[in-house]
Amino acid sequence: MAREPKYLGFRREELAPGIDLFTKRDTSFKTASLKIYFLTDLGPDATRVALLPYVLRCGTKTWPRMIDLSRRLEELYGAILSVDVGKLAEWHSVSFRLNVVADEFIKGTGSVLEPTMQVLSELINEPRTENGAFLPGYMEQEKRSLKSHIESLINDKAPYAIEQLTRHMCRSEPYRFFEYGDVKDLPGINGKNQYEFYRRFITRSPIAVFAFGHIEPRRVKKLVCDYLLPDGRRKRRVKKKPTRVTPKKLRTIHEHMKLSLGHLVMGFRTGYRFGDPGQSAYSVYSTMLGGHMMSRLFTVLREKESLVYSVHASASLKSLLMVYAGVEAKNRKRAQKIILREMKSIEKGDFSKAEFQNAVNHLASSLRSVRDVPSRRIGTAFVQYRMGRPNSEKKIMKTLMAVTPEDVMRAAKTVTPDTYYFLG
Repeated sequence: MAREPKYLGFRREELAPGIDLFTKRDTSFKTASLKIYFLTDLGPDATRVALLPYVLRCGTKTWPRMIDLSRRLEELYGAILSVDVGKLAEWHSVSFRLNVVADEFIKGTGSVLEPTMQVLSELINEPRTENGAFLPGYMEQEKRSLKSHIESLINDKAPYAIEQLTRHMCRSEPYRFFEYGDVKDLPGINGKNQYEFYRRFITRSPIAVFAFGHIEPRRVKKLVCDYLLPDGRRKRRVKKKPTRVTPKKLRTIHEHMKLSLGHLVMGFRTGYRFGDPGQSAYSVYSTMLGGHMMSRLFTVLREKESLVYSVHASASLKSLLMVYAGVEAKNRKRAQKIILREMKSIEKGDFSKAEFQNAVNHLASSLRSVRDVPSRRIGTAFVQYRMGRPNSEKKIMKTLMAVTPEDVMRAAKTVTPDTYYFLG
């Protein structure tokens, strides 16, 4: 029987169809970190998905108010329990994170991990309800909070511009949906229909449970099965791979707004998916272009030309490359022209050994830093799992170090312009 591949050192075990457990023991930490991901396809229910974990954390059957939950966690040596939503390619995730002092460092014979998992289990499986619905007060409170969060995006113009480009560029793809949804959906959501959505969500969504740190994997498995394992008889599936689109015609969008500083975002499609052969070369390319303080665009546009206030390039799991520049409206076209010129320059191999090595070193340093932060280690392993590309840190580093300047040039040739967006 072939050995199950490991995801950044995590051992995977299927507990039930669509429900997987990943464990990694590391005694250099004095804590145990647990994170549970529920996954669904990104789509029209984005607002309901985003609202769900925040409604659940309001209270449970035993601890009916948020303050009751907080007090219980304080009793458990200050255990930390948090919730979040995320966007991974064309999937939407709801996550619950638990961080506790490892039982080995607690005086006496009591356990902290087990009672905190009981709390987490009740938060997920036994939320406070009334007549088959979430409490109206909790619903309105969390709807107001979500509405405020979505509307506040426009106050931070750079992320807003990037989100707007995404919406226009991926207008016919699931990736267009914002992970926190749309305020237009909120009036139609109430305690009854949100509870019905919750019941469907937890019984149909694939689940990945990650445990890391000073843990005993066999004991963690037993606790997960005892407290967190739901009915696994239903089929738990999501779409296997993100949509792939080939640009047909370059689109340019200008959103007018009175601003002292404009925001240019240039969107490109690439020829690589996460884990594809050559993906490391593409990572070096995007980093060399605009991924760090010594990148080509930062050096030319900011330091040499003094044309932009900030500039960076970022690659996504959706096989997109986005170049952002904070630039005055009068300098937009010039900045855009220079960005395209520098991209073409790298494609032709017009870069120094120092530029190339700085990009490789930056990526290597970033990879090494993952091992020191449990949340980043879990997050990186989760990405590998969902993208179907198990790998070890050693192998990733070896592949990165094998990238050549010629590989970077080939990667650059796969980048195709799709949509340019300017706010200002």
